[in-house]
Amino acid sequence: MKKKMMLLIGLLGALIVPTVSAIDNDGVFMVRGRLINVIPTEKQDRVDAGGNSTIGKSLTPEVDFTYFFTPNIAAEINLAASRHTIKTEHNSVRLAHKESTWIVPPTLTLQYHFTSLAFAKPYVGAGINYTMFHHDRSGSTHHKNHSTLALQAGVDIPIVKNLYANIDVKKLLPKKSGHVDADDAFADIKMSPWIVGVGLGVRF
Repeated sequence: MKKKMMLLIGLLGALIVPTVSAIDNDGVFMVRGRLINVIPTEKQDRVDAGGNSTIGKSLTPEVDFTYFFTPNIAAEINLAASRHTIKTEHNSVRLAHKESTWIVPPTLTLQYHFTSLAFAKPYVGAGINYTMFHHDRSGSTHHKNHSTLALQAGVDIPIVKNLYANIDVKKLLPKKSGHVDADDAFADIKMSPWIVGVGLGVRF
């Protein structure tokens, strides 16, 4: 019985020690608020009859939640909604359609944080993004919800205890998100946006 108890204590200790280490290093939770610029870099395939569609940039607030499993390993999920203007041209001369859509791109990433620097804590991450579209009105551009891989790099810069300035960059890998169908103009669209943000974070 005593051996079983010691084994149980040992297993619990193995699970708790990483969390305790993270608490000693400012805490296991971090909440950030950022202002992000969503920069679509759409690519059009199978273009017919001069069809052309561009998706505008969008500046919007974002909030993210990070949990530290250890001082170096963490998981982050972020939430935001950005409104974009979509312009579809025919024969690259006249404007055929202009419409707008809301994009909600929550992203879950697993991160590695570098802790050896005193003045900054850079990190890299990779994970999955699920992009959802909500059109203000129907138009010539038709998007569908989709998932794709996401890459991330950023840095937390200490200001005072537990308060950090943050710079964060994400890149969503190309994925077919929809198509343009305006009169005799047709094109498939692949989105691969950059998401660039700056903000503040609190760790506790």
